[in-house]
Amino acid sequence: MALLERGNERDAQVWGQQLVDHMQQHEFKIGEQKIQLTCTVGVIGISGIYSSLDEMVAAVVAAHKSGKSQGGNSVFLNEAQDVDTRLKKYDAIWVKRIKAALTENRFQLAQLPIAGLRSDSGPMCDMLVRMLDEQGKAILPSDFIPAAERNNLMNAIDRWIMAASIEYCAENDVEKVFVRFSRQSMQDSTIAGWMKEEFEKYKVDPAKICIQIPEQEAAKYIKETKIATDAFRKLGVNFALEHYGVDKNRFQILDLLKPDYIKINGELMHTLTTDTAMQESVRQLAAAAIQRDILTIAERVENANAMAVLFQLGVHFMQGHYVHEPEVVLQEAVSVARTTLEAISS
Repeated sequence: MALLERGNERDAQVWGQQLVDHMQQHEFKIGEQKIQLTCTVGVIGISGIYSSLDEMVAAVVAAHKSGKSQGGNSVFLNEAQDVDTRLKKYDAIWVKRIKAALTENRFQLAQLPIAGLRSDSGPMCDMLVRMLDEQGKAILPSDFIPAAERNNLMNAIDRWIMAASIEYCAENDVEKVFVRFSRQSMQDSTIAGWMKEEFEKYKVDPAKICIQIPEQEAAKYIKETKIATDAFRKLGVNFALEHYGVDKNRFQILDLLKPDYIKINGELMHTLTTDTAMQESVRQLAAAAIQRDILTIAERVENANAMAVLFQLGVHFMQGHYVHEPEVVLQEAVSVARTTLEAISS
């Protein structure tokens, strides 16, 4: 059994066919008899529809058996219809759990501090969310967000995070918090008006909030992103592009959207201390931002050596586990729970 690190189901199917063809080229002699080798390859795509390793193994074994039953010496890929059926069943479970967590206020707000490299700015942090199961055990976003995105629940989750973040600003001495918005929320024409009401209710300066979305998401939906960011700016809210530096039109995006911050993609940090080409790439990103009066934040900084290099390259801030581990800062917010109930029902 082989696990492919990259590619999709079709890529695996091509690889499987190459294996089948390669095996056919070999013959074994047993006495005077020649035997040609054949093989059957079963392929599945690994995704959240499988709840355990055993389920994945059972699925690929079933795919192999299906290939053999159809004559063998071939590649058998699980039918998309079967995958869709399993995905719908998987989503139905998660939708029920997410709605229950929202209505029962079983979410936690966590923060990842952002540290200054060039000056002692006020406290800044990246806001994260955790969902709690029925036993109070934390569930990471990577487990429930994909199902929420597929089933139009991100607006409700985003509103919970935003309302909780505004409440956090009202109760803590913080200069700025960064809050992620999904594409669903970026395309919601009512969300800016709702945020205005939340700012007024908690008496919080909108400039304390910075909405962030991924660079590639912004590039893909550039028109919708521009409309949303213009509306947020009228409120006084800041805007950031995260995971920045990989899109081919990265500099044009800066000119069009004019973000207040860019978060340099954490993937660029992996070899930063030893890779001079990578250092030059980051230097160019930082320089382009400075020319446009945009502040830079390096993502996923894991050690002091990377911090020293980032300072030399002109980056303003950094975040990552080297700075601080995420910590829960808000475990209960009754008013926020009412907000999410309204979002679910709308």
